[in-house]
Amino acid sequence: REAAAHASNSFNDYLVRKLPSIRSVKQAARYTLKAISAAQNAIVNHSQRRTETGTTTLLGGVVVPLARQTQQGLGGEARAHKWAFVFVSVGDCKAFLISTREGRVRDLTHHNRENVLDAADCGGRLGAYSPDGGPDLRNLQLYYQEVETNDYLLLVTDGVHDNCDPQTLGKTPAQMALDGEDWKDVRDTELVHRVKTKFREELLTELIGPRYCDTREIGVKEVVERLIDYCVDVTRQGREWMEGHCDMALPGDYVTYPGKMDHTSVVCLKISGTFDR
Repeated sequence: REAAAHASNSFNDYLVRKLPSIRSVKQAARYTLKAISAAQNAIVNHSQRRTETGTTTLLGGVVVPLARQTQQGLGGEARAHKWAFVFVSVGDCKAFLISTREGRVRDLTHHNRENVLDAADCGGRLGAYSPDGGPDLRNLQLYYQEVETNDYLLLVTDGVHDNCDPQTLGKTPAQMALDGEDWKDVRDTELVHRVKTKFREELLTELIGPRYCDTREIGVKEVVERLIDYCVDVTRQGREWMEGHCDMALPGDYVTYPGKMDHTSVVCLKISGTFDR
């Protein structure tokens, strides 16, 4: 928790200072990577001054305008302003785009967890992870995504998106049209990535609701509340079992005890504003 606080505060402070000077996507990308470095330094420096702070995952970035005027569609109709979401991720947090034009949710970080079959491996982390005090940057990735005015960005921790995973919801590979009795039997990990991504996107679209995905009147508060309520509901059986068996580990049976209890945070923001620069 301490590492997460130091990292997020330092990352945010750095980008806030640099935001007025960003004039291009290239600059935004460079400053976003430097912000990750600032976050790592904040954790390590704090650890050196006091006790061991720990490690943390991090996903963050900046939204910058791509044009000053409304773009024209093929038929001459006005299209929404275009923006760029430039962000970086290390670890297993995820970013999703709620596209009001497409009427669906898209996973912008669909390959950020290398070990697609092991939710216990976050894939990377900031802090003193290695013996020399360096971070775990196995899945450090810089992203660029064009978004439109009235779209929404959804940033979540693994305590949310792991509850949208068919494996942790107790579904078998056969139920997902894959060969194998167990998920570990499926050798084509790229296919598993695609199947899980599609399932996750469709489930989130359903949870948020098609009538919200294809309208400009989405309420960010309602989106957040729907996802949190969903996670609470999915993990109910496991939580009730643990309340009655405080000295025992939860059985690894996702059919009987679906879902994953973990840090559950959701940030939802609407792309809006004016092109004033």
